Amino acid sequence: MKKKSFKLIGGVVVICLLLGIYFGLRIYNQKTEEAEEEAAEGETILEVDSSSITAISFMIDGEEVSFTLQDEDTWQKDDDETFPVDSSALLAPLDELAELKSVRTLTEIEDTSEYGFDEPQNTITLTDSDGEETVIIIGDNNDSTGNDYLMLNEDTSTVYTVDTALSSSFSDDLYDYALSEEIPTLQASMITGIYAETADGEEYELYLEDAIWMVRGVSKADTDTEVTAEELLDGVEADADLANTLTGTLAGLYYTDYLDHNCEDLSEYGLDEPAVTLTITYEEEVETEEETETVTEAADEEEETESETETETIELSVTFLIGDTDDNGDYYVQMDGSTEVHTLSSSVISTLLEYSAYDLAAET
Repeated sequence: MKKKSFKLIGGVVVICLLLGIYFGLRIYNQKTEEAEEEAAEGETILEVDSSSITAISFMIDGEEVSFTLQDEDTWQKDDDETFPVDSSALLAPLDELAELKSVRTLTEIEDTSEYGFDEPQNTITLTDSDGEETVIIIGDNNDSTGNDYLMLNEDTSTVYTVDTALSSSFSDDLYDYALSEEIPTLQASMITGIYAETADGEEYELYLEDAIWMVRGVSKADTDTEVTAEELLDGVEADADLANTLTGTLAGLYYTDYLDHNCEDLSEYGLDEPAVTLTITYEEEVETEEETETVTEAADEEEETESETETETIELSVTFLIGDTDDNGDYYVQMDGSTEVHTLSSSVISTLLEYSAYDLAAET
């Protein structure tokens, strides 16, 4: 009986010990999880008031670009005062620095090159209105966690890991920080004419006449006929479906890329001798104000002037010079009279060049 009692007591003790270990581990794990959650939230390591920043520099393709505030909301690129800085785009990345939090903080760092700071992704320098500089260095990306390593103000003893939102907020294309000229907002119903002329003499002009699409032009392949193409297509009715296809192609026309704000070598883009000249005519409604005077009967009362707003339809045009194509097949273009170079989608230009004057005629 004693042996059974000892065995029973021993079993109870073992069970109690196991239960104690279980609850101890549970409490430990719970505390550990709470600590990990707290660490995940991180500490605030930097707070930047964008309204106080007067100078910004960062890296694009391994080269430093820098900008300085000129007045309340006008920024200038330090090495090019003609660069049309888009202030909103330039300041947008600073939103990530309003309250920058670390995911982890690593201290007592001995070799910063282990974290990619010998060849950083980016080095961002901010100068505030008091002349104080803040330097943010973004090192490697941690493949395991997906976070970036970051160092502040060249403090080589401490490294932080942060979300990649900061590094990705800085564009690797300089012209993402430039204001661009605007293409008129075109709707198919607004377009009244399309004129395209190629360097080798092909040309066509689509135009509306009494709400009917007409076409005139020269098709080089047909100029050896007895009746010249100029005489044959000097204003014949166009294929309405094809005309609508072309105007539809131009609806919502937009630049696909911005390459140069002040091009000095047009030959780089094939624009010194454009392959195609494209002119689009369109109608646009504008509001005008007309002043009218109200005459009062009393001689001692002043006459009143009122303004009435009226809508007027005016005809406008825009001309593009079209050069070579880039690696994506898009066409280099320059708006006539502009110094800027952009690209237009290959699908748009190719559609416009697909047809000759003869193709566009309803009957030839």
